[in-house]
Amino acid sequence: MTKPDLYEWYALLPPDILDRVYTSAEGDMAFSRPDALRVVSILQERGYRIGSIETWLPSRPGPVPLIDDWDETSAIPALRFIETFDLENKYGRDRGLPVYFSIDA
Repeated sequence: MTKPDLYEWYALLPPDILDRVYTSAEGDMAFSRPDALRVVSILQERGYRIGSIETWLPSRPGPVPLIDDWDETSAIPALRFIETFDLENKYGRDRGLPVYFSIDA
């Protein structure tokens, strides 16, 4: 299976979200907090199951993955994880970069 097959749901996203997406050198996409909340809502409304969410700091050529991830076995819903993720409190300081959320559905 090729990457486009794995991420066919990207075609469901509105152009304004796709215009702001962070894309890694490998072609994986991640979204800012407001866009990630919209993406999860769009996918859930269309019957997709959110399998996991990774937290990234965007950089080139690829993201800096954080150790804080969410998966479907978590005690909190995906939207709540995105809403409440707090980089400063998790790591004791602000790294000066926004957190992006890579969503697997």
